[in-house]
Amino acid sequence: MRRFFLMCLLPIFLATGVFAQPQADEYPYDLTYFLPEGSHVYDPQVPTPEKILGFQLGEQHAGWDQVVEYMRTLARCSDRVTIRETGRTYQHRPFIEVVFTSAKNQKNIDRLKEEHLKLSDVAKSRSVVIDDMPVIVSLIYSIHGNEASGVNASLAVAYHLAAAQGPEIEELLDQEIVVMTPGANPDGINRFASWVNSSRSFTNVSDIKSREFTEPWPSSRTNHYWIDCNRDLLMAQHPEGINGLNGYFEWLPNVVVDQHEQGALRPYYFSPGHPKRTHPFTPQLNQDLTAEISSYTAKALDRIGTTYYSKEGYDDFYYGKGAAYGDAHGSVCLLYEQGSTRGHLRNTPSGEWTFGWTIRNQALASCATLEAAKAMRTRLLTYQKEYYERTASEAQKEAVQGYVFDTRGSKSVAFHFLENMARHHIEVYQLAKDYQAAGDKEFRKGSAYVIPVAQKYSTMVKVLMEDCLEYTDSTFYDISTWSFPYAFNLEFAQVKNTNGFIGKQVVEYRFVPGQMIGGKSDYGYLFTNVEFYTPKVMYELLRKGIHVQASNRPFHFRSGDIEKEMGYGTILVSAWNQPVSSDELYELLSKLAKESGVDIYAATTGLMQDVDLGSPAYTALKLPKVAILVGRTMGVPDSGEAWFLLDRRFQMRPTLIEATATLTSRKLSRYNVIILANGIPDLTKESEKALKDWVANGGTLIASGKAY
Repeated sequence: MRRFFLMCLLPIFLATGVFAQPQADEYPYDLTYFLPEGSHVYDPQVPTPEKILGFQLGEQHAGWDQVVEYMRTLARCSDRVTIRETGRTYQHRPFIEVVFTSAKNQKNIDRLKEEHLKLSDVAKSRSVVIDDMPVIVSLIYSIHGNEASGVNASLAVAYHLAAAQGPEIEELLDQEIVVMTPGANPDGINRFASWVNSSRSFTNVSDIKSREFTEPWPSSRTNHYWIDCNRDLLMAQHPEGINGLNGYFEWLPNVVVDQHEQGALRPYYFSPGHPKRTHPFTPQLNQDLTAEISSYTAKALDRIGTTYYSKEGYDDFYYGKGAAYGDAHGSVCLLYEQGSTRGHLRNTPSGEWTFGWTIRNQALASCATLEAAKAMRTRLLTYQKEYYERTASEAQKEAVQGYVFDTRGSKSVAFHFLENMARHHIEVYQLAKDYQAAGDKEFRKGSAYVIPVAQKYSTMVKVLMEDCLEYTDSTFYDISTWSFPYAFNLEFAQVKNTNGFIGKQVVEYRFVPGQMIGGKSDYGYLFTNVEFYTPKVMYELLRKGIHVQASNRPFHFRSGDIEKEMGYGTILVSAWNQPVSSDELYELLSKLAKESGVDIYAATTGLMQDVDLGSPAYTALKLPKVAILVGRTMGVPDSGEAWFLLDRRFQMRPTLIEATATLTSRKLSRYNVIILANGIPDLTKESEKALKDWVANGGTLIASGKAY
């Protein structure tokens, strides 16, 4: 009977392809599908993407290593192409910058770059001859890793620029320098390509329920720490944002195109955005030039029947995005958004969309932008030159001429703020003399700084330091305000006249190590909780078994000739009854002080003026054993922010636990701190009870945003 059953099933297996070799749908596109129309012929010595990838564009998703290899191949095969590595991601993947221009321009690229940068220098720009100067266009693809049409389109655009022959392309490359970032988020790009390629069927499936379309939390949109890299150009805390700023200031391009994807049901979008949602610091001429460039994109999409829209939905307000940052620096920035297939085939109200079709739209939009830049070359160069002349003149007339600030005694905050200002090329000076501001704010020479408005990037100074509280339209696609004094918890004041207050320019910022003040002690050591990296010191001491206490009252510290006001949360480390010798404790504290910037004070006695060091005001601390509940329903960037802070900044070794996991009292007993970041964990009733019992037994639950 069993044999008969198997014999009956055999024809079914054969019919369904269990034993037969399935035949894939024939891929409908060849390379010409992705290339712009024109009288181009292509150099056979330059390999096509298919030669290197092993598949045609759109047939599957290119991994980041394949993209890098193809760009390196072009640089070896064409004298129009150069490539350089500009940094590394958290996962050690390379960022690359690929430059396309004529062979003649490539030979003189350093001189051309130097001449171009003079446009932003009012003292030098008058001598610049714009007529023969190439325009610089920056093409940025896929800052969000799962917006894959961009990075794949970069391969078609790169091939076109490297291999096309004829008068049209030769004129374009002679008059332009194209600076391409094929992928601005290599970790996310690679993560998404791996997911889709390993989850797809051999034949394309458009059923949205298919695993191909259900990428797991946190998705590949973000970087390693689940941060939205397209919101990091102002704070510049992660490799992707830092690399983006470095690339921008390397060239100060005239045109920046930031290519993204949006929801699958939307047509193609291109800038300008909603006319009433433009930042007041962005000139109207910028928006006029944006619209003119976009008209070339519209014509390119008209020719292939792709529907599109602009002037609604998105805005041009938040300067922390790639499609807006340069608007505050004399560039013209454009956002392109392709409706996403996410996989290889997608049903939409306007018919089936293929992944290849989305790549085609992005590639042709890029090429159309290059045509626009060529046609508008002298006007774009003139706009940038006159932008800096105008902003320099306006800066001299501003009612507020500068901003004075200090970091409330934190050397590490000062370091990170000055580091950020340097990344934005903002000039910061030491305060030359004490300044008394309104509201009894006092700023002392030696610990305070001043940022004058009248400097090269005066617009960005105002962007970062001013409150913007008046809007033509109060509806925003993105962030509405981002004042840095509040982000860094600065004490600051506006200055109407900087004469006499500008001291030595801060040209080198460095992390100031902490000191062991008072030398070695046989009694104990204290340090305040002011410095940013104090938690790192506390954690490392507790991890090594050192007994640590914290004061719940402020007091006046006196030891020999040393006096200091100690605030709430001051840390006491006794020199006796520790698991290490007094010499080993001193060496450990010295090391931690140097690494963290925390000053540690030696106490020769426990007798203080008010709160003695043996007071009940001191409480013993426990080693934080931290778990972050992550996974679907939890906030992605919020969870990533907590992870980054604890892991990267404080090295606290947090444990990431899937929120859908079964939580038991036994499992939770390993931790004394649990973080829920902006989401409601999807817990079973048993897990929910275990978590409540854990809190009732003394566990610390930290919930933010929607978590409760």
